[in-house]
Amino acid sequence: MKEFPIIINEVKDGKYETKRLSLQTKDDIKKKVVRAREISKYLNANNYEKYCICSDCALGPLSCPKMADISKKEIEKYPFITTGFQVIDIYQNIDDIKYSDSELGDCEYERTERNNGLRIEKFVISKCRKFKGRM
Repeated sequence: MKEFPIIINEVKDGKYETKRLSLQTKDDIKKKVVRAREISKYLNANNYEKYCICSDCALGPLSCPKMADISKKEIEKYPFITTGFQVIDIYQNIDDIKYSDSELGDCEYERTERNNGLRIEKFVISKCRKFKGRM
């Protein structure tokens, strides 16, 4: 089995938490579709919300800072989001990671800030103070 690291940034009722995990696959971890499949399996197995309310919001990119950002920021940079999560595929951000071990398996890592934002695999919002339902 090959391991690849992910970060899950989560906010529940305004409280932030970061989880650093290693997921496993027997397939080629260099393929994004393989990592995306394993991330989805993990999220489903751990009862993470699947539906993002952003698509039902009437605000759109002109009024919502999250929607306006082409490169999404970390979830805590959007204080109006009260419940939701984002998954950062560390392997996809490999140029931004300093590994303390040469192997990608079970290792310590540190993310550095990207100039053009993070490459976020999944970003799901369940509750938002800015949400406006469509008429």
